[in-house]
Amino acid sequence: MYLLLPFYRCWAAGEFCALEKSRHRAYTVYTLCTAMPAGGERGRIIMAQYEKGIETKRLLLQASRELFYRQGYEQTTTRQIAEKSGTNLGLIKYYFESKADIALLIYLEIRNAFSGWLQQFGYTVPQMYLIDSALELRLCFNSPPFGRFYDQIYKEPKLRALFQSKVLDSLHMSSRVNAMGAEYFTFACLSISAIKPALVSFYLNPGGEKYSPDSYIRYYMAQQIHYLQYENPQELLEFCLQELTKYYFDAADNFAPVMSRLVP
Repeated sequence: MYLLLPFYRCWAAGEFCALEKSRHRAYTVYTLCTAMPAGGERGRIIMAQYEKGIETKRLLLQASRELFYRQGYEQTTTRQIAEKSGTNLGLIKYYFESKADIALLIYLEIRNAFSGWLQQFGYTVPQMYLIDSALELRLCFNSPPFGRFYDQIYKEPKLRALFQSKVLDSLHMSSRVNAMGAEYFTFACLSISAIKPALVSFYLNPGGEKYSPDSYIRYYMAQQIHYLQYENPQELLEFCLQELTKYYFDAADNFAPVMSRLVP
């Protein structure tokens, strides 16, 4: 990787921080329980505590989803999350480190649901990247709560690093970009990463709706193709824009994914 390697490391640390803590505890529980005689009282106690921890995490994530959806990420406090979930405030830091880590997990769950669903349609790597990223932009327009959530979490360094890491992956897959050197690679990543958040922020503010969502999406996709140096840019652009018309993506209550293919 080039100069943006620290961004990738930052993202990796941010994305997996809470998950690794949970995995470590799960491994500890498993080790202790398997070391106990079958039916041992201490083993049962440890398993009960572990299961209680899983339920506590579920309640915290569920409460966070509801609050982020209803009132926004920035307007939600960790105290509100704790109160709504019926848990202790200190458990948020114990399980997730911070509100930003909770938002990261929720965002990844939403995005992975959409991305995983798209993989069944056999797109090439460039097509998949462009369609997937454009559908996320459309989702920000279709679902104002998700658009607000996306707009607000981008201000968090961990989340911003995650978005940049996704662009990094696409840049590395472009032989033309890799041949252009580290300086272009860095500036291309920064440019692409900044476009979508800027478009979402502008659209959500008064006056932004005067341009159609399709205009935003066309501009966004064209800029990505330009920076990624994909071959046959106009043909690729028109193909991907046409493909976008075949899908309906939305986020229902508490960001529940809604997705369907409109045309065979």
